[in-house]
Amino acid sequence: MKKNKVSLLLLHAILLIFVIACDKEQITDTYINEVYGYTFEIPETWKEKKDKIKITEEEQGRIVTFLYLFESDALDRDGGEYQQEFFTISVMSREDYEQAFKDTPYTGNILAEKDEHVYVYYPTLDNIILDKETIDEFNEMYLSLDEVRERFYLNVDIELLAEEIIELKTKISKKDEEINQLKKINLGKDVELKELRESRDMIRFSAYARLGDYNESFDNLGKVYRINSEHEIKDDWYLINNDYFEIELLGYEDALKVDFYILRLESGEGPILLFSDTDHTDGWVYINDNTSERIEKHNSSKGFLFEPYFVIYADVGLGDRDIIKTPKLPIYYR
Repeated sequence: MKKNKVSLLLLHAILLIFVIACDKEQITDTYINEVYGYTFEIPETWKEKKDKIKITEEEQGRIVTFLYLFESDALDRDGGEYQQEFFTISVMSREDYEQAFKDTPYTGNILAEKDEHVYVYYPTLDNIILDKETIDEFNEMYLSLDEVRERFYLNVDIELLAEEIIELKTKISKKDEEINQLKKINLGKDVELKELRESRDMIRFSAYARLGDYNESFDNLGKVYRINSEHEIKDDWYLINNDYFEIELLGYEDALKVDFYILRLESGEGPILLFSDTDHTDGWVYINDNTSERIEKHNSSKGFLFEPYFVIYADVGLGDRDIIKTPKLPIYYR
């Protein structure tokens, strides 16, 4: 019995010395560790009971312990003040942490890492509180690891952050330039693709317009006709650019008559006679100084509008009433 009393008195003495050795800090909304660059947000349950909270720093803030203060008649008949650890945050190098992992089975939980430092959380392992009312209050104020993580964050170096922001803005600016270049390339490719599709469709339409000319390719039409007025050839079409139009049928020197016909595509109309030539002295030629009177742009027929696609061909009259139809020449009048 005497041994138990001696042990209890010894425990009281040790606890009293520990309480006196620790300096009590004033509790604010946040705990800021300037030396090791981190902040811990104080929970509301602690703010409401500031006189029950104490924060101690050791080794210039490398080890910080968050404590619960209480009085206990069970430990001291005079109701002395005691402290119970909530948790400790310790800062160490990665090398020291890995070494501690080898030496002990439990090395705490890493809250964060920055440069060469590891920020480690250690929960309380022993609880000296004996009476139920105090235990209930302690449990109410206790924070789990996840709750500590939510309130712990590394301090921001303003100058470093400013440099990082400038660097990020530079990177964003470069990426914006790259995106704009890609958009221009993409737009150019879209235009190119559109032009290729239009070219394909024009070639197909030209072939469709000449569907009955089984033995004549578009390239061979230059041996049948010669257009002496301004024009260009594109996508298997002869593009006419102004009102003056002159076309000559090549060959057929022995023919008696040549009738030039025009057929408006898409309109459903039949062939229209443009000109009959019975004199080969100057060749088989059709000339018109005002082509738009005969080949109208977007001609309206019965309320419908049509694109200016046409084909020209000729009926060549030979002797004995023989008539030869020439290959169709596709024309787009712009």
